[in-house]
Amino acid sequence: MRILNRRHLGDRWPANAVWVGRGTPLGNPFVIGRDGSREEVIARYREWLEARIRDRDPAVLTAMAGLREDSSLVCACAPEPCHAEAIREAWMKHFRDGIVVRPAYHEDGSIPLDGEVFVFGSNLAGRHGAGAAAEASDRFGARRGVGEGYMGEPPRHCYAIPTKDERLAVLPLERIAAAVGRFAGFAASRPALKFFLTRVGCGLAGYRDERIAPLFAGAPLARCSFPRPWRRYLEPRSMAYAGAGARNAPLPVLRRMTRIAQRLEARGYVLRTGGGNDTDSAFEAGCARKEVFLPWPGFNGRVSAFDSVSEEALVVACAVHPAFHRLTAEARLLAGRESHRILGADLRTPADFLVCWTPDGAECEAEIGQETGETALAIALADRWSIPVFNLARADALERLAAWLGVPAG
Repeated sequence: MRILNRRHLGDRWPANAVWVGRGTPLGNPFVIGRDGSREEVIARYREWLEARIRDRDPAVLTAMAGLREDSSLVCACAPEPCHAEAIREAWMKHFRDGIVVRPAYHEDGSIPLDGEVFVFGSNLAGRHGAGAAAEASDRFGARRGVGEGYMGEPPRHCYAIPTKDERLAVLPLERIAAAVGRFAGFAASRPALKFFLTRVGCGLAGYRDERIAPLFAGAPLARCSFPRPWRRYLEPRSMAYAGAGARNAPLPVLRRMTRIAQRLEARGYVLRTGGGNDTDSAFEAGCARKEVFLPWPGFNGRVSAFDSVSEEALVVACAVHPAFHRLTAEARLLAGRESHRILGADLRTPADFLVCWTPDGAECEAEIGQETGETALAIALADRWSIPVFNLARADALERLAAWLGVPAG
């Protein structure tokens, strides 16, 4: 990730260039002189950025998730020290795998096949004689007498998390939580490793899944595979989905949207839509429970409790739209509406998934083209937040949606 000075670029910016100056979500709010020296201002920015990430600021997270390893950060400082250095550091630390990363899952009792670290529950005596611990000893390099930590060599390696003490008495939950925290720290420090977790603490130690699984929420989820029974605890769902689509969708697609809305409502889902014609109306026709986000009161003659776009939603849209500052006031509000459609009224409750239709079948930011139309921003925002997109222009969209929901297709 390079840092470039806009004064040195002229009109020939690289295709992957991202302006991070003031006026953008990643701009430095601190000014040299007023707020300290250059070094002090950058230090304050680094603290500010970490606080925004920790607090899940939607605009900052959206902007950070839009960066790539080959992005060029453009500022007005380089080669002088610059706040873009803090952006690069934060991206490397927090955003290599996106914002809301859903982990992989495997059948309970299976073993890793691709060199992942085998993570198992142990005792502090390091006696690996039963259950997953015996598997770790036999096949993944667990050493007798070692009750916690990383052992072995790739691809036969493992990590022990103690759930019992030296006398094989079950440890209290707070001590297991502390050990899980140490595992999460180790996993974060080893970005090249992937981890295959057993039902740590839920076998011989006797804890229930709902007590143990949430302890692992702080692990690098993108590099972990968890036992399938833990999914419900590691992926809490908002039970809301976004419905959207390009204009002039074919009539069969509109009818399909209505049927999808009916079935999802029967499963307890709430629709989020934008109060538009065609596709929005088709989704709305299939359900009573819905959140209709309007860009302004009276849009399309509609009445809704969600009839305004927050300033924060506009900043989120600015982080995604490539030419936001050139949009008209009305177009900005329409873009901001998409922030609410995907992230909710508070911008902190992401939809579980997006169902849409565009002629090109785009399902991620990299696939967006001219034919994607006005649905592009919703797709890009969902992609940045690791929200699954099911584009009905693809023949397998309904099958994949059914699999994600865990219901039979059809």
